[in-house]
Amino acid sequence: MGKLTIVIPGPIVPYPRHRTRVIIMPGKDGKPRGLPQNYLPAKARAYLDDLAFRARVALGTHWTADKDSAYTVSMTAEFGVPKSWPKARRAGALDGTVRHTSKPDADNILKLMDGLTGVVWRDDAQVVEATVTKAYGPVEQLTITVER
Repeated sequence: MGKLTIVIPGPIVPYPRHRTRVIIMPGKDGKPRGLPQNYLPAKARAYLDDLAFRARVALGTHWTADKDSAYTVSMTAEFGVPKSWPKARRAGALDGTVRHTSKPDADNILKLMDGLTGVVWRDDAQVVEATVTKAYGPVEQLTITVER
């Protein structure tokens, strides 16, 4: 099996910046000291977990993540057309003449492939080619196609 397609329906949650919080812990001398801790927001973590789950379901038992293969990734992010747009602009968005040029950034969508590490491939350094397409569509969804 050399090709895998994963579809995540619903609004797309782009990969955010890591957040940092300070945790107060007692030091060796008994005085409190702050330790920084980096984390992802819960909404982003849940989206990455859903991506990994859907990848495992799509893979079944026919795919093994190995350290020698090279992969290409194609991501298509479809966004809903704003209801406030006039009919002509809505039609243009759905037929592809009006492109999605607002947030989220394509690079933050591409970073979502981190959720596939350990499931589809051992390390995302194995991805040798990646493309992201942002478009308007009738339903919001993210489609990821991986080829070995």
